[in-house]
Amino acid sequence: MTRSVTLRKEERHRTELKILSGSLPNFQAQLLDISEGGARVKMNTVPSDDIRGIRMPFRTRLANQMASVFQGVARVAWVQETMDGFEAGLEWEQLTNAAFSALKESIA
Repeated sequence: MTRSVTLRKEERHRTELKILSGSLPNFQAQLLDISEGGARVKMNTVPSDDIRGIRMPFRTRLANQMASVFQGVARVAWVQETMDGFEAGLEWEQLTNAAFSALKESIA
């Protein structure tokens, strides 16, 4: 079986914030790391449906910008079971210019 490997171009930055979305189990997950292209999240509850490939509106706050909301739409790229729950990879799909600038500033 051949697997394609996509190399990530952006550097990931560890974080410990909540991300909120109606598409997530219990409407929230913990951000584990974040980059200009997306994020990795941890869910403590198994998703009720296969969420791979869905586009989900989300919102969170960035570490150094607690006064403003970071929001947009992300696509769930992958989901995997771990020892303590489930993790998912998100790819940002719709971010405003202001949101993308805030993200870049947050991880600089």
